[in-house]
Amino acid sequence: MKLVRKQIAQLMTALNRINCCYAVCAQSADLKDNELMILYALADGVPYSQKQICDEWDIPRTTMNTIIKDWEKKGLVSLSPIQGKRREMNILLTDAGQKLADNVLDKIIEMENAAMQETVEEFSPEFIRAIRSYEARLRAHCQRVFGTAPTGPFSPKE
Repeated sequence: MKLVRKQIAQLMTALNRINCCYAVCAQSADLKDNELMILYALADGVPYSQKQICDEWDIPRTTMNTIIKDWEKKGLVSLSPIQGKRREMNILLTDAGQKLADNVLDKIIEMENAAMQETVEEFSPEFIRAIRSYEARLRAHCQRVFGTAPTGPFSPKE
């Protein structure tokens, strides 16, 4: 049992340090952590609803709404109604928003690509599937033990 506790602690500290790397990236771009995540989510040019981004990136809805309203005023995003949905809007980066995303994400993507390539060379792409599987199982046990769990798009089958 001590080995399992040690492994969990090692994983938790590693994940925390990964998050800290992204915090450094956000800070260097003069963004808050959640702003960086939203910029990252929108950078592919596909329109998403606030709900989709909140659910996938685990961003509080009020935080998301505040950021999107601010970015809309700054001309970084545009909103358009989603057909068949009364209140949901699609969010898309404007040209200015896409330029910001490109400038901010270039160095991050360079960092990520280098780290991923080195890691996959050492451990194979299976390590990603293993982490996603652990995340999904942890979420399921969180639901069982605490009666609630964070929402997210992953399942053990992916």
